[in-house]
This record gives sequence, structure tokens and C-alpha cells, in this order.
Amino acid sequence: MIEEPQSSGSVPLAEQALHLRLSVVESDNARLRRNLMLVSIGLAGAAALAVAGLVMARAAVSGGVQEASAYVLRDETGIERGAWRIQETGASTLMLNDRNGIGRVRASVLADGAPGIALADSRGRSRIVVSLQADLTGTVVFADAEGNTRAVLGLSDDGSATVVFADRFGQTRAAMGVDAEGDPVISVLENGRAAADTSGAGRR
Repeated sequence: MIEEPQSSGSVPLAEQALHLRLSVVESDNARLRRNLMLVSIGLAGAAALAVAGLVMARAAVSGGVQEASAYVLRDETGIERGAWRIQETGASTLMLNDRNGIGRVRASVLADGAPGIALADSRGRSRIVVSLQADLTGTVVFADAEGNTRAVLGLSDDGSATVVFADRFGQTRAAMGVDAEGDPVISVLENGRAAADTSGAGRR
């Protein structure tokens, strides 16, 4: 039987050599891991730069314009707080919602080109509506909490301007304005019939 050579200490030389080799291997592994990490970081950076370059290239080609059929904004809880959409009717709408997801402000351009803005209450009912019709008649409509129209301010393309008032049932009760000729007109209604009608036509 051949005995292992001994070192000057109590640890055999073969064991010392094994420990040395293990230290070298561990050092090599650590260096390899660092190199792999650096390579990974380099690859990730290169990929990010490539994506950024692609996005910038696409933006440059399209003039920096992003195209989509809808944009939706959500808060941290996932509730929709705003949306910009093209409707199936051809109308373009912009909706702003409150924290409960109820639409409170709605801006739209209808398919015929008529723009409008509606302001709603906490139940989503339109209370004030401003619109410009296709015939260029501008109106401002005021509604109560039940959705009944209570007042309408209108300005027609022919120059006439009117204000109409309704009761809580939505029945028109009074109107006043200036006609296309510039004459004042005042009407008071009872049960849908004119109780008084004053016009300044021909008095100028």
C-alpha cells in the first residue's frame, strides 16, 4: 500500500491541491457569472435601444402621429375615467367620468358634423347641453334633475334669438326673443295655448 505524501503540516498534499483546484473553479465560476450578467445587461440595453429606434423610426415615418380607434383612461382601481372613441354611428366622442365611472362631461361631433357638449349630474343625466346644429342653429338647453327641459336659449342662422321656459313637467309656459327682423316677441302659454302674445312687428 502506497501512502500519500504528506505536506509539512498535517494536511495531505493531495487534499491541498484539491482545495486549490476548488478555489480556482469557484473563482472562475464567479467571474463567469459576472461576465454573463454583463452580457445580459448589454443584450437588454441593445434590445431597448433597438425598440426605441424602431419606435422613433415609425414615429418619423408617420410624422409622430399615433393612430387608434379609441383611447381609454383608467384610475388605479381600474375604473374608466375617460374615453375618446369613434362610435358606430360615425360620431366622435370624448367622455370624462367621475370616480364612480359616471360620465359627467361629454363632447361629441356627430356624423353630420354638428358639435355639442353635455354636462351631466352624478346620475349621468344631462343637465346642460350646448350644441351647434347642422343648420347652424346654436342652442343651450337646461334640464332639471328629472331630465325635463326647463329652459332653452337659441340663436338661429337667420339672426333670430329666443329663450323658452318650461314648467317642471316639461310643458312650455313662456317664450321671449327677437325675430329675424329685429322685432321683440313675447309669448305666455297656459295649458298649451297662448294666454298673451306680444309682438313688436311693424312698430319700428
